[in-house]
Amino acid sequence: MRPSVRCRPGAPPQQPAPEIQGRLAARCIDGRGRPRTPTLAMPDATRHPAEVAAVPRLRSTIARGAPDAYEAMRCALSPVVRWELPHPEDHADFSAVFEADHFGGMHLGGALAPRSDCLRTPGVIAAAGLDDIMLMTYLRNGYACEVEGKTLAIQPGDVVVLDLTRPFAVRAPAVSNLSLTIRRDLVTPLVARSDALHGLMLRRGTGMADLLWSHLTMLRADAPAMSRAEADAATAASAALIAGAAGPSREGRALARAALRAGQLRMIQAAIARDVADPQLGPALLARRFRLSRASLYRLFEPVGGVAEAITRARLARARALLEDPGQDRLLIRDIARACGFVNDSAFSRLFRAVYGVGPRDLRRLAAQARSRTNGDPAAPDTDVRVVREWLLSL
Repeated sequence: MRPSVRCRPGAPPQQPAPEIQGRLAARCIDGRGRPRTPTLAMPDATRHPAEVAAVPRLRSTIARGAPDAYEAMRCALSPVVRWELPHPEDHADFSAVFEADHFGGMHLGGALAPRSDCLRTPGVIAAAGLDDIMLMTYLRNGYACEVEGKTLAIQPGDVVVLDLTRPFAVRAPAVSNLSLTIRRDLVTPLVARSDALHGLMLRRGTGMADLLWSHLTMLRADAPAMSRAEADAATAASAALIAGAAGPSREGRALARAALRAGQLRMIQAAIARDVADPQLGPALLARRFRLSRASLYRLFEPVGGVAEAITRARLARARALLEDPGQDRLLIRDIARACGFVNDSAFSRLFRAVYGVGPRDLRRLAAQARSRTNGDPAAPDTDVRVVREWLLSL
């Protein structure tokens, strides 16, 4: 979990790093209710340049044994939760890592930390005044979530929706979360009943939970490369997906349906990329796995050229990556073909040449030559072949 930052609609995204550091320097409350200022100012923070990144990313590491390590984390997240360590001996060994992406209208945060209690009490709610909606999943372990008088046993991959205007408590044996905090006014108009959001739990293995989990992990992977328009579209899609999970309003139904279809398409495309080595990968297998009729699967993939085309593109992209990887130079071409799900070497070579303009052997040779020229020309970093290649591929 991470703090939510107010951002006016249409305004450029605020920069998260100074905001978080400012909170560390602000007055915080110690265990006896007294104001205090932690001395740690988030060591080892890595910031992506705000002037070039539409979605700035901050990654901070609090090293074990650093002075005031626990208080630093506690103060950083104080607008959202009161962070407590349930065992006194945990204070001395406390360490944490968190990463945050600022999209403008929403934030994506992830944290790794030891056993902790994260409490959103009436006092925390009143102090910060945040009214956002949060979507949270844990990646490595389960936890207990106390909400609306119930204790939910949450497992890795389950997804929980929380309303920051209402109390909750998370008690985890270890923190390994990924959470999306989105402006309330982007979500509630799309939801039939906003009071149904708080404590909504979606179990891993159900279609909606898997779709939301896939959406969160894809946002984490894609955020640094997003344009401003893509970041805004991702924010709108996130709001529509939450509405789809909670029950959309009449106004939100069309947006929710479109977001669900787009999210389902991305999830199946990710499964294709992951399983290209399986020669049996095809429409029948995908339809069974995702509980779709083949007709529905074909309709879903029609805007991107069809299911078979998507599978072939994914296989060829994996083959190209292996051919360009110097660590895979010992692999024979036929081994690469098999690793990418091709059972016929000649068909693989013909398809590869048709798509990339050169055969697999020639591409491997050209990639080796490019690496050799790059490594031998340290005086000209601005003309690095890898950079030029990425520019050309992005045209």
